[in-house]
Amino acid sequence: MVYHRIDASFASFESYVTRSFASISILCRRNRNLAEMTEEEAFAARHTIEGVKPFFFLRIACLESSLALVQYCFMKEKAVTWCIGVKLAPFSSHAWIEVNGKAVMQNSDIYQKMLEV
Repeated sequence: MVYHRIDASFASFESYVTRSFASISILCRRNRNLAEMTEEEAFAARHTIEGVKPFFFLRIACLESSLALVQYCFMKEKAVTWCIGVKLAPFSSHAWIEVNGKAVMQNSDIYQKMLEV
């Protein structure tokens, strides 16, 4: 009986991952035809997203805030690059956005970029 719950949990996690990667591919296709966002616009957008975070009573970390920032930029019809990176010893992961190859208000130099959308 316990095994069935684990199987069901894994199946729901697997479908979540599949949906997530499908969403990322949609972001890739949508990003091609948009004008590049300037650094000033990106800083203002990040400030907007950071200002809204206290109103949510859930965990809002780099992944959630960077995705919110990407969606905000798409609403403004501007293109940004969404990145995920890792570092070892101790292991840590981080998500951020870049404009013209520069991280927006982030110290992402210590992370090795693993995914760039």
